Amino acid sequence: MWNKLDSIVTRGLRGCVRYRKGACALRGGALVALVGCGQQAAPPPPFVIVVRAESDPGTPLEGVAIAPPSGEPQITGPDGTTPVMLRGSEGEVFTLKVECPDGYRPAPPLQVSIRRTANLDRRVEYGVACPPLSRTLIVAIRAENGPNLPVMRLGAKVAQTDESGAATLVLAVHPNEAIDLRLDTSDKASADIRPQNPTQSLVAPDRDDVVVWAPVLKRAVKHVKRAPAPTGVIRLGGGR
Repeated sequence: MWNKLDSIVTRGLRGCVRYRKGACALRGGALVALVGCGQQAAPPPPFVIVVRAESDPGTPLEGVAIAPPSGEPQITGPDGTTPVMLRGSEGEVFTLKVECPDGYRPAPPLQVSIRRTANLDRRVEYGVACPPLSRTLIVAIRAENGPNLPVMRLGAKVAQTDESGAATLVLAVHPNEAIDLRLDTSDKASADIRPQNPTQSLVAPDRDDVVVWAPVLKRAVKHVKRAPAPTGVIRLGGGR
């Protein structure tokens, strides 16, 4: 009987090794034999991704913090990238917190899933965007017949045209901000400019941009009064 039991246990152990199970159960009437066999499989290697941060398409952004569920946040460098190490099983999904630097709009969390490829040296890349809070808008003014005119915005002088009527205005604006500009012709030297006090309305785009304002100005023609022509008989030669 014991020889038969030993044979059953031996076959069970071989089955444990073959199928790498954590435990084996052999049942023989009321007798249950539990035999531990094999070792747990090694955990999968770390999964490393690359996160690329940009302020605008093609413009890398340094100083963006990428925080995995565990571990220290990783900071993007001058090229806008940083590696992030994750530990988990194939198909597992992680949420990474993204913190943009001051002066940039916040970015939503980054969803990352582990998808290992045959090429372990190839790293999957994820992108995040942190657009600037403000934009630079350059307004090039070309006002022919409008020399030395103050450029007004929000009731204040922000520039002045030169002798040729040209001026360049650099504005820090928010996306979709309304911009109203006016050329001030209230001075007596500009009283003959038409139209008087020309204006231009703009809406700031969500990018750095350059726009041209070329108002059509004319000078009113000044009418000079001439002395009336003499009338009557004009005697020639001084004779009587």
